[in-house]
Amino acid sequence: MAKLNLPRYNSVNEKIAEKVKSATLSDFQLFNLTSDVHEANDLSGEKPGKLAELKTLLEKEYAALVADSHVWEAPKAEAKKAKPKK
Repeated sequence: MAKLNLPRYNSVNEKIAEKVKSATLSDFQLFNLTSDVHEANDLSGEKPGKLAELKTLLEKEYAALVADSHVWEAPKAEAKKAKPKK
């Protein structure tokens, strides 16, 4: 589990798109969901190697999600609609 360092927004528009794209992850935690479904026992201190492995994987997947999200196309499309035709 990780915290996304970003304020809560109701929607994404051109004004906040860069803030959303540059948001970072922090406060990583590690849980064994088979035996700890309520996430009460953070194992990150006991298993730092596994935490580092999963942190790297999560950061990589998050970067790919941000880079390839369909959400970034929406503000561009809305801007094109708003421009008057000549």
